[in-house]
Amino acid sequence: MSENSNTSNDLNNPHDKFFKSAFSLFEIVNPLLVEFLPKTLLDKLDLESLELDPNSYITDELKESFSDLVWSCQFKNSHQKKKIAFLFEHKSYKPAFPHFQIMDYQSNAWKTQIAAKQTPVPILPIVFFHGQEKWIYEPFESYFGGIEPEFLQFVPSFNYLLINLNDYSEKRIRSIESVFLQKTLLAFKHYWDKHYFKVHVVELLFDGYNQTKNERIRLFIRILAVYLTAVSGISRQEVIEQAKQSGNNLNSKSMSIIEE
Repeated sequence: MSENSNTSNDLNNPHDKFFKSAFSLFEIVNPLLVEFLPKTLLDKLDLESLELDPNSYITDELKESFSDLVWSCQFKNSHQKKKIAFLFEHKSYKPAFPHFQIMDYQSNAWKTQIAAKQTPVPILPIVFFHGQEKWIYEPFESYFGGIEPEFLQFVPSFNYLLINLNDYSEKRIRSIESVFLQKTLLAFKHYWDKHYFKVHVVELLFDGYNQTKNERIRLFIRILAVYLTAVSGISRQEVIEQAKQSGNNLNSKSMSIIEE
């Protein structure tokens, strides 16, 4: 999603960039699906087979609405290696007709697959919302103003999974086992609160990891650090000062990440 009308920051669209960078990591997408997908779906999916789709299904018309982030995985116990795709969409505001935006993307993806002589893959849309306004899911048919039941057979109908961070408390998010996902959700939940980041920046960046030598951890910390800097304006020196005040002795590996 392009947030050109909703982001006022020197880094162009920091929410989109953080979302796309973070949600391109298996270490975030896998636990997120485990956490938020209904169990009836989870039981049928092999989430260890998750792969980021390298293809782009974005047209010029869709560029303003989508960040084009799609993962796919195989079904369990499927000898034909059937797949399902997950379209991850990020919103910091509620669009008037989310189903229509999603349907445009699905249609374009399926046309691309058909043109490549591929069997169309089911696409499960997941909308990740961290705005402050109220968002209550409404079914597709609600757009048509009380259409008579006899005519519903002529109206397409599908659902999207809404992950609304307003529905999840700080305590609930902190109970999530995955450190990567926990920190990502906390950063998005408090994006508007600069004081929160100034108080918690050292914790968000460095606490909870077993070690900082792992390159995947270092990559995530760098991604998160860029986002926190963009939305809060906090500097490297302030991070160091916060670390000193908190009694959190940053080791040389952590310091090198700050410098990077």
